[in-house]
Amino acid sequence: MLDIVRAGGLAGFESLVRSLGGSPSVILRRVGLGIDDLADPDRYLPYRNVLLAIEEAATELKSPDFGLRLSAVQACAGCPSTSIAPRGPSNPGS
Repeated sequence: MLDIVRAGGLAGFESLVRSLGGSPSVILRRVGLGIDDLADPDRYLPYRNVLLAIEEAATELKSPDFGLRLSAVQACAGCPSTSIAPRGPSNPGS
């Protein structure tokens, strides 16, 4: 049985790889995936290939914390901008 995961597990992969000076299409191609595979977050991809993409990016970009960085990008995708974040009174005693 083939283990699969949603392509959404690689959300932010392209922009993070680019921000670290890499080519997402080259990295994905090395592990048997393509940029088009990431277009639909509900598409199913082989788990092994997704894992290899993260490992390959970490190695290629000399970023051993690549997986953690990717999860941080994903966790903050729904975060509000600090410019619109709710603010309390400037004087805590008010």
